[in-house]
Amino acid sequence: MPAQPTEICENCTVNRIDLRRCAGCSVVRYCSKECQKAHWKAHKPYCVSNAELARQAAELGPDYSDSLTAIGKWCDAFSVPIGAASASALNLMNYPERIDDFVLVIYVDFLGPSAKAPHTHDIVDADVLPLDALLAHARGILLDKAAIFERNLAPRPGMIRVLLRDRRYPWSYTTPFVVPRNIREWLYDPLWFEHLQICVTRPGRPVRPRDRGDSST
Repeated sequence: MPAQPTEICENCTVNRIDLRRCAGCSVVRYCSKECQKAHWKAHKPYCVSNAELARQAAELGPDYSDSLTAIGKWCDAFSVPIGAASASALNLMNYPERIDDFVLVIYVDFLGPSAKAPHTHDIVDADVLPLDALLAHARGILLDKAAIFERNLAPRPGMIRVLLRDRRYPWSYTTPFVVPRNIREWLYDPLWFEHLQICVTRPGRPVRPRDRGDSST
């Protein structure tokens, strides 16, 4: 499958795979400095809010915040295969309405500080879960800090929500992916999990066995 744009510029809505994050909040993305400047008036209040959510995440501890940073970089490196796998996981080719009600949760294992980028994490499991159940669980275990994940998992038009979870922590990293305009023409991949594992595993290393022992959220 050819590489597909997986990200969208907040200003001009162009789909690309190399957008840059806002330096203030590290959440929204832009295709150029011109688009970022043009969108600043609309983005400013959200930028401040996103930065506050990042501060709350940091309060969960340095190991947690460092984990978010590592997973974020890994996700950026493999955004195309993750986005493609997400489309098949939710079966958006045949049921596009699922994009608003379900979230793909990918369970990852950090390979340690000596792991060489971009192959810093293994994928060990994945689940497609109802958004309502996911948010209810977040509120139950994170209490006042649940806003971090409620904000990031809120439905966005044309965007797949993906939660990348390091099992050492209750929650990890949420990210959206753009649904390609020609998604109806894509073929459903029943082996999307296995193919995604192969894509992110360093060449020459064995693919990890799927671990279904603790996929509850």
